[in-house]
Amino acid sequence: MDRTRFERPVSILVGLGYAAKVESASQAYQYLCELPRATANSARSVAAKVCKLAIDGTVEPETARSAFISFARRMAILTDDPLDTELLPSG
Repeated sequence: MDRTRFERPVSILVGLGYAAKVESASQAYQYLCELPRATANSARSVAAKVCKLAIDGTVEPETARSAFISFARRMAILTDDPLDTELLPSG
């Protein structure tokens, strides 16, 4: 089992209308490292560093998830905003 797994995956756009679920700090880190250098910015840098810390066991996976969500929101690739969906009443 991946010890960096998020409690809930983060859904992001990865291409023209294609979404992908990022389920762990490991997956998020891999995604961030594979992006072209042209997309480098402070949100990406912070998210990558926090994901790496989660992989190393220094921070909780949910901390990395929050950093990755911030990056995805800033880049407008977040497909479902957890701030909107986590607060909806169930049932």
